[in-house]
Amino acid sequence: MEANFRKLCIDAYRGVPTAFAEGNPTDVIVNRIKEANNGSTTIDYKAIRDGKCPELFAVIEELIDVALDVTALDNSPLADMIETKNGEWGDKPEFLVSDNSLLTVDVVANGTQGIRRQRLIGGQKVTLTPVNKAIKIYEELILILSGRIDWVEFVNRVAKSFEREFYASVAKQLNNLSTARFTIPSSSGTATETGLLNLIEKVEAATGKTAYVLGTRTALRNFSMSQIAETVKDDYYDVGYSQSFNGTPCIRLKNYLGADGNFVLSDKRVYVIAGDDKFIKHYIEGEPIVIARDAADNADLTQEYTVIRREGIAVVVSDTMGVYNFT
Repeated sequence: MEANFRKLCIDAYRGVPTAFAEGNPTDVIVNRIKEANNGSTTIDYKAIRDGKCPELFAVIEELIDVALDVTALDNSPLADMIETKNGEWGDKPEFLVSDNSLLTVDVVANGTQGIRRQRLIGGQKVTLTPVNKAIKIYEELILILSGRIDWVEFVNRVAKSFEREFYASVAKQLNNLSTARFTIPSSSGTATETGLLNLIEKVEAATGKTAYVLGTRTALRNFSMSQIAETVKDDYYDVGYSQSFNGTPCIRLKNYLGADGNFVLSDKRVYVIAGDDKFIKHYIEGEPIVIARDAADNADLTQEYTVIRREGIAVVVSDTMGVYNFT
């Protein structure tokens, strides 16, 4: 596919004006599909079988590939906390998790340099093991050609499904996170203003950076403040929790249902993280694989696609993260 068509697909998917075609981007794309179908809005299965419209399914594959590239991860409040790397097939993805703690300054006598060395850029290296994530979908292609199905909605379902699986994996790892190795002891007991404020102060003092608080909406609602501005009341009315706790930003973690029907994230835990800690590591290996099964090969004459994405996801936090478990 030419570069401009791909850029047109991206603009149409994002719902923004495009400079790569005149008129409605969606209409342009549907016309491109029709053009690949020899200008027809109906399906000639003999023509498909005989290979007379080879670009038809290549166009659909391009649309799905675009959707995976610009999936709504960009619009998530966690977008700034995700470090994403792309690699070729067989590459070994390696992430460096920095040590956020400050250096210790010693007092020494004149002429003395016998002090303990400290590594300036400490931390650990983490290697992710990618796994195959796959979805198999099908649709009546004639419904897309006739405009009965919006192609944006068609591919958006695929992208949204991969996005949901991504965040569900992050949520599960956060919930199972062990706090045993943290240099800042986790707080526990009743959810109090003083307790959370003290934990925030410890994280900021240890890193020299501004912290923020992460938690589900239900978890964040447990921490009330003695001084409440009108904007806090507006927050509770608009989003269900205060978006600022005594000057510290609060960010909601969207919860997900597990296979057992229960929430994945705990509503009795919040996380305090230094401002620029990209604790979500995401590795994408190679390009998404889109396999088209010819409609003539299916008994119901539907077009089928298998979408495979090879990726690794890990929650890797520094040892200066704070966790507040409350009853």
